[in-house]
Amino acid sequence: MARNLYFLSLGFNEGFVGLVVGVGTFTGLLVALPGGHLGDRFGPRKTMIGATALGAAGIALQGIPYRVPIVLGAALNRVAWSVFFIVGPALLTEESGTEERTHLFSVFSSSRRLALIPGALLGGYMPGLLGGLLGLGGEGPVSYRLTIFLQALLLAAALIPLFLIDSSPNGEVSSTSRTYDLEFLRQPLARKILLPSLLVGTGAGMIFPFLNVIFEHYGASTELIGWIFTIQSLLTGLFVLFAPNISKKWGKAKGVALTRLASIPFLLIVGYAGHVPVMAGALMVRSSLMRLSSPLRNNLLMNIARPGERSKINGIRQVASRIGRTAAGPVAGWILSNVSYSLPFLLTSVLYAVGSGLFYLGLHPLELEQEEAEN
Repeated sequence: MARNLYFLSLGFNEGFVGLVVGVGTFTGLLVALPGGHLGDRFGPRKTMIGATALGAAGIALQGIPYRVPIVLGAALNRVAWSVFFIVGPALLTEESGTEERTHLFSVFSSSRRLALIPGALLGGYMPGLLGGLLGLGGEGPVSYRLTIFLQALLLAAALIPLFLIDSSPNGEVSSTSRTYDLEFLRQPLARKILLPSLLVGTGAGMIFPFLNVIFEHYGASTELIGWIFTIQSLLTGLFVLFAPNISKKWGKAKGVALTRLASIPFLLIVGYAGHVPVMAGALMVRSSLMRLSSPLRNNLLMNIARPGERSKINGIRQVASRIGRTAAGPVAGWILSNVSYSLPFLLTSVLYAVGSGLFYLGLHPLELEQEEAEN
C-alpha cells in the first residue's frame, strides 16, 4: 500500500501503478516453474536465502524515484515472493519429521496470516510517523521512501534465521531431480493437482480481487472494509491452528475437500445477503474454513512428492492457480459491471465444489499409498 501511494506522490498516475502491478504479476507467473526447479536443484534453504536477498533488493529499488528501477524492483520482488510460496513448504518438509509436520505447517500458515496485521498497520502509519519525527511535514515522497527502505531492511533481516537453519536429524534430505518440468507433468501427482488448482484459482479470481468493490457497493465505508479485512486476517490466522485436528480425524485429502465444501454456503451468503454485517460475518467464516485447508493441502503434497521434486510440484500448482486467477479477473469484472454482483459467487461456488471433489478423488488414493509405504 505504501509503495503505491509513494508512486502517486512522485507524480506518476494510476496507469503507471497498474503497470507496476501487472509486471509483478506476470513475472511471478513466469518464474513459478523455474523457481520450483531451482528449489529442487539447489535445495530449499539455499533457494530461500537467494530469494530473500532478491526480494529485499527489489523493494529497495522501488524506493529510487525513477520509472526503470521501480518497475525492475517490482519484478524482482514478485519473483522473490513467488519463490517463497513455492519453496517454503519444501523447506518445512525437509527440516521436520513426519509426526510434527502437520503442526508445523499449521503454525507456519497461522503466523504468516497474523503477521499481515501489524505489517498492514505499520505500512499505513509509518509514513506519517516518520514524516512527523523527521520534520518532513507528514506523509510525502521522502517519508514514503524511508518506509520502503525500512521494509527492505526488515525483509533482509529474515536472512539471519535462514542462515541459522541446520539440517534436522528428523528431516528428509532432498535429492536433485533429473526430471524436466514438461516431462514432470506426466507424473500422477502433477496431473492430479493441475485441474483442481486451476478450478479453485479461477473461482478465487472471480471474487476476491473485487471484494472491496462489492462491499462498497452495498454501503460499507472504506474504514469499515479495512476493519473487516483486518478481523478476517486475525480469525483465519487463529483458525488454521486446528488443521492438525482435522488431519487426525479425517485425513488430509478428505480434510481439504470437506473444509472447502463447508465454506461454500457462507460464500453464497456473502454474495446474496445484501446486508453488510451479515456479509462480513459470513466472509470471516468462509475465509477461516478455506484457509484451514491450506496447511493440510501443502502438507499432503509435500508428503506424497519425492524429496527432489517438492518445489516443482508446488510450482506447478501455483502456475495452474494463477492462470485461473488471471483469466477470471476480466470475466468477473464484466459480470459485475453488466450482469450482477451475485452471479460471480454462484459461479465460484460451482468451481469450488468441482475442484474439491476432483482433489479428493485424485489425491486420496495417493495419500493412502504414501501412508502404506511409511508403515
